[in-house]
Amino acid sequence: MKSFCIKENNSEIVQFINDKLATSNLPSLFTSNKTFKIYRNIIIHYTGENFETFLDKVSSIITDTIIHFYQKKLFKRILEYNYFYFNLNEKKEILEIARSFIEDDLISKEDNYFSIYYSVLDYIKENKSLVLEGFVNFRLQNYMKNLDYIIDLSVNKFITDREYLEFVNMLKLYISLTPSKSSVIHLVHLRK
Repeated sequence: MKSFCIKENNSEIVQFINDKLATSNLPSLFTSNKTFKIYRNIIIHYTGENFETFLDKVSSIITDTIIHFYQKKLFKRILEYNYFYFNLNEKKEILEIARSFIEDDLISKEDNYFSIYYSVLDYIKENKSLVLEGFVNFRLQNYMKNLDYIIDLSVNKFITDREYLEFVNMLKLYISLTPSKSSVIHLVHLRK
């Protein structure tokens, strides 16, 4: 028998994990929820023989949970720390660009997913419990590097787009203020 405990206080996260465990279709899997001094604990018991499948399922569920609940917070934290000089609206635009990079698969979702997955898998092979927030904050260096890279790309795109718009506006202003030197303009239309 293998047992593993996930410690978390956020009731939405606890419900998300419980729902994922309930739909995991892994036979011989039993869960219980206990609240001790500080944390709400999701205790997972596996009585089957295929421990690799058990470890894979639990790692996948924890990975999905981290991406679903923590990715946006981590993006904000990186942006606040490295690019504090942008105003609130600019930060929102940068976060939207970062989200679109991932949603449009311009940055590999698989790289992010597996950088978390393998960290979780290695951890649960060696330990019996996991404090989810502590794990996210201190054990996911590769994932944090990926997110940092995405924020850097997003800031670069934001600045490039902003400079392009400023250039176009200055060009429009110049054209509107400069008198035309031609009195006649010929328009030619070619048909194919």
